[in-house]
Amino acid sequence: MTSSSSRWRALARPPLLLLLALALLLPAFVAAPGRAGAAAPAAASAAAPSAITEGTVVWGVRASFRQYIGAGGITVGDGLTTNDDGEFVFDVSGGSYDADSKRLQLDLVGSVHFEAHEGALDMTFRNLELVLEGQRPAILADVTSRALTGELVDFGHVPVVDIPFEGKAPQLAGGRTVWTDLPSVLTEETAPAFAGFYQAGSSMDTIDIDYAGPGGVPVYTAENVVASGAPMYEPAGAIEGLASVSNVVADTARGVLHVQHVPAGENAAVLQAYDYTSLAPLPTGTVPAANQAYPGMVLDPGNGVVLMAQGSTLAGYRYDAQAGYTPVTVDTTVGTVVEIGYDAPRDRVLVLGTSGLAVLTHDAAEPTGYAVAAYTGLSFSDRESVAGVSATAVIATAASARKGARYIRLMASDKTLVATPIPGVADEKANQPGQFDQPTMAFRDNTGVWLSAYTGSKIRVAAIDGAYRAAGPWLRASVGSFLADRKEHVTNTAIMLDFSGRRVRVWKDDGWADINVPNLGSGSFFNNLGGDIGTDQTVFVASTTDDDRRVLRFRLKGIAPTATTSPADATVQLGEGVVRKDVTLTSELTDADSLRWQTRLGGTGKFADVPGATGPSLTWPATSDDNGRQFRVLATNAHATSTSLTATLSVEFFPRVAAQPDDVATAPGDDALFKVMPAGNPYPAITWQRRVGGLWQSIGADDESVVVDGGFLTLRDTTADQAGLKVRAKLTNALGTTYSRAATLDVAEPSTVKRAIDGGTLTWGVKKSFRDYLAGPIAHGTVSLDGGVTQNADGTFAFPVTGGWSDPAAGTAEVRMGGTVRFTGHDGPPTCAVEHSPCLALRISDPVLRVDGDHGVLVADVESKDETTHQVVAYPAVELASFDAGDWATGKDRVTARALPATLTSSGAAAFAGFYAAGAELDPITLDGQLGAEITEPVDVATTTTVALAGAKVAYGRAPVATVQVTGADGAPVAGLVTLTVGGRSVSATLAAGRARVTLPANLRPGSLQVAARYEGADGALASSAATTLTVTRARPVVTARPAKKKVRPSARAVVRVTARIPGANGVPATGQVVVRERGRVLAVATLRKDASGKVAVRLPRLKRGVHHLRVELLGSAVQLPSASGYVRLVVRR
Repeated sequence: MTSSSSRWRALARPPLLLLLALALLLPAFVAAPGRAGAAAPAAASAAAPSAITEGTVVWGVRASFRQYIGAGGITVGDGLTTNDDGEFVFDVSGGSYDADSKRLQLDLVGSVHFEAHEGALDMTFRNLELVLEGQRPAILADVTSRALTGELVDFGHVPVVDIPFEGKAPQLAGGRTVWTDLPSVLTEETAPAFAGFYQAGSSMDTIDIDYAGPGGVPVYTAENVVASGAPMYEPAGAIEGLASVSNVVADTARGVLHVQHVPAGENAAVLQAYDYTSLAPLPTGTVPAANQAYPGMVLDPGNGVVLMAQGSTLAGYRYDAQAGYTPVTVDTTVGTVVEIGYDAPRDRVLVLGTSGLAVLTHDAAEPTGYAVAAYTGLSFSDRESVAGVSATAVIATAASARKGARYIRLMASDKTLVATPIPGVADEKANQPGQFDQPTMAFRDNTGVWLSAYTGSKIRVAAIDGAYRAAGPWLRASVGSFLADRKEHVTNTAIMLDFSGRRVRVWKDDGWADINVPNLGSGSFFNNLGGDIGTDQTVFVASTTDDDRRVLRFRLKGIAPTATTSPADATVQLGEGVVRKDVTLTSELTDADSLRWQTRLGGTGKFADVPGATGPSLTWPATSDDNGRQFRVLATNAHATSTSLTATLSVEFFPRVAAQPDDVATAPGDDALFKVMPAGNPYPAITWQRRVGGLWQSIGADDESVVVDGGFLTLRDTTADQAGLKVRAKLTNALGTTYSRAATLDVAEPSTVKRAIDGGTLTWGVKKSFRDYLAGPIAHGTVSLDGGVTQNADGTFAFPVTGGWSDPAAGTAEVRMGGTVRFTGHDGPPTCAVEHSPCLALRISDPVLRVDGDHGVLVADVESKDETTHQVVAYPAVELASFDAGDWATGKDRVTARALPATLTSSGAAAFAGFYAAGAELDPITLDGQLGAEITEPVDVATTTTVALAGAKVAYGRAPVATVQVTGADGAPVAGLVTLTVGGRSVSATLAAGRARVTLPANLRPGSLQVAARYEGADGALASSAATTLTVTRARPVVTARPAKKKVRPSARAVVRVTARIPGANGVPATGQVVVRERGRVLAVATLRKDASGKVAVRLPRLKRGVHHLRVELLGSAVQLPSASGYVRLVVRR
């Protein structure tokens, strides 16, 4: 597999030192490709792939699977959305399209998590990408799934579904590319993640792709495998310098190639003879051609006459090596001629006209050399093909549902025609039903007649029970646009001419091969008849683009191996307790130097070699997972690698339960839904049963108290009397019967009083991408746990519930957990200085869930290392996350919440040290809590703290002002003390009416600083905290200067008095190094100290006589920007 994308995922903001380290390494990475030496220039000529930056991909995985899981068990994240049908709508975040290979790669936004059966079914797709290419088109994803043992398995980045796009093409309009209804099938790599729900090869939902940018059908790049017995060709010369070619006729027996073309500089077509082998023009000259239009020229091999239509007559050209062409005109009497065919077994010519059919037989007594028998009663139209069946019958076909294929009898008594439609020959692979799904060509071989459709495949027809009909399945070849054919009469090999695919298809018996003509243009097949095949299998084709006008010759170089016996379809039955049974497949191939067996799951996807299988037979250990598996044999000789027909293995197996029904708890009056997922082939019939009086009774469809829908059983309007009812599913197919486990119904009123929560577990992973980043090659981090916290197999954390309460009547609850999770990373060079290590430090302790209606918050004690100051900042009881509590549920003795979507709050973003912005999606929250005794005494009230800055950005020296507000659960203000911490310094204040306005230190060092506000709590009110981010910028001082004396003598040293102040500073003086310059030259340097109140006197060196213009600079520092005074005039007098 070579189609995975290379993407940089910005999962967390790396420290500054890391960025500097990467910047230092970058030149080495950029230079690396140059080491490829001579290989580099070859790739340079290829056009760079086009970037894709916008679009959507719609895919629902599988509709029946979504229905089974239910909306409550499906969680979308990381920007993924759904449409009205429940399908997943993935935005495109990036990708590329390569115009040469037509390869498309799209990175998709979002993740989806499926969960059912209390977590026994647990599967997640993340980091999805779509690849459409010739090697293996697929949707890939990071896949995790819980095994039946309970262990969470990481499958890695693997293909989820293959995309067999054969016969599909995108719509290109308005700069967009749109693919619709692309099929998808489950891959062998991902099938185990579905825990037995579906086998590899199972059909999944179709895929729609819509993006801004170019597109096309990918070029096939896998192994070149041809059909069994395919004829293989090689170039063997060309006729150069022709202006245009409309028809070519090959007469192998007489050694002549007849070419109808327009000579250079002329307008009229001529017929000219060339040597069949050397392609040299014969010295007999040219004659005017009667017609360039369809149906073109046809050779009568019996006498060597070239025939072409000329209105209602045939123009014949008899060729002689000395005399050249002798024209002759044959009157057909059947109207305008629309088709000419040679009936080899009877050595006659068949002519279709607009008013009938004419049969031309050789008659030396006739001046034209032909006797004509005309039959009427049917009309024929352009592009209708004919093949002889017997002396009194033909088969004609046209690409039109109005006519299609017809068996036509020639009635000798009255010279009329009688037609009977041939049923069952429409090609379902065609893109235009009712038009080009009908056969367009009729030709025969030694045993009968074939019909071929626009696609280029063929189907045999024969008389069955007295009527002609399809005598077998379509013999498939790759799809094309084939509108005409030419046949040779000795071996009955036929060629088809592709109108748009720039190729000629050669059918020899059951084998076929395409001759690609790269320079073939749309004008090359002037009448779609610019080619022919000789009886020695030599193929001639006209190539007449503007810059390549010639007739090409291709010689048969050999035949690919032929499968005289292909492996046959097989069926295996696995009874009860049988998990495996051997099946043997056999084949026979001729002209093969080597054999190898291949297999694939399902009817699509990529075949793979079976290790060690290189003989004529294969024994395969079939299991239930092999149902639908396909096999073929590849045979190789010096000419090609060919394939046998494909055999399909059907595995019938005893029914089993892929997913057992769960116990269900419900309240009186609510419905109870039980679900079972069966497996088996044939698919088992499902009968639901309930236990009554110690006996199991089947539930009938006429029972109005239930709804049975296959694997779903709904008990309507449950009552308390039904508590303890047991149900099970009976699964039956032809191999036997099995039963699911017995599931129990519990009907009880949910708790309605305020009760303590005294046990249980909170499951929360904080944020998976953060955990992944921490464990990755940049952070090299670790996770440590304390206080009873454990880590689940999927990387999430299980916090023990230590207390709390639930008040269903008020719709409120508080759940307190214990324990600590500590994340550390970037511990030492090159990503963190030793003195600051570890640069990443985050501790989350004692989380609390608080719920009010459908809204909830997760509060925790958080400590994180400030990225600027490298100091650890404490955020006690900070609101770290908010979550949707719509699925919070209170039962009889439990309170539960499953996969509640959570997002980072603004206070949480600050406490997270700025790794993520407010609103970032966090891992979902799951709770299973145990209800204890009823609470009658008041509980301490939860409080909410908020902190706001008068300005989020201040300059150094100015004192920031923060406003802190603290309210209780009912929104009422509370009293008490608040403490604000910023840059390692703390300031306290007393709340007045729940509010305090606090002035922070003015001399905070520039950078992004976290401001943490903590309410200490009071009687009946719990502590809480909040945080926000303050940006301190460097100040720009104002500098003034004046000389102590404006005029001094040369012997004296002048003094310049300098004053510097920070505008708006609250008692914070300007400091730093002062430099006095004249015309850029440094005259003197002094230091402005912190205790100097922004003033310093600078003594200059002795200066020359004259006028001096001086300027004073205050250099920049970590807290100040550089600044300068205006120019100062100083006179040194005599």
